[in-house]
Amino acid sequence: MSSIRSVRERRTYRYYSQMIDNLRAKAFLLLLTLSTSAYCAVAPQLFLMQSRLVTEITIVGNYKTKRAVLISELLFKEGSYIENSEFIEVIRRSEENLQNTSLFNSVKITCDFPTLNTVEINIEVEERWYLWVFPLFEAEGRNFADFLRTNDGGNFNYGIYLKHANFRGRRN
Repeated sequence: MSSIRSVRERRTYRYYSQMIDNLRAKAFLLLLTLSTSAYCAVAPQLFLMQSRLVTEITIVGNYKTKRAVLISELLFKEGSYIENSEFIEVIRRSEENLQNTSLFNSVKITCDFPTLNTVEINIEVEERWYLWVFPLFEAEGRNFADFLRTNDGGNFNYGIYLKHANFRGRRN
């Protein structure tokens, strides 16, 4: 009799635990449905929006390089539309294009979304050094044996080499 009772108890326990699990699942689905329907009611244009309008491009940190040089490397312009499906890729490629110009140590592009279908692009760059000074020091002889034979110290060329890259700010 005790074994029958324990089997019945186990069956009833299993039955009630399955009922509770089913109720939890139904409650979760109900909450999920209500939250998405409320979200859709509040912002239905999110589901209809296909692209974003670039309203402003702000560039910070370009002291020598002209704005036109930076804008020419971007895959978008002010007033253009960027598809939502391609948005991250376009921003990443534009950042790579700016970095590949060899004019900057670092490039960071951030985005602000003032409204649902517009975007403001902020570009922060850190320009690299453009003025380089190199010392020149070389032996004047034809080869190292001549240098050792005439070791009077007068057979040297020395001086300074000055290199100024991006002189006018136009990547020249």
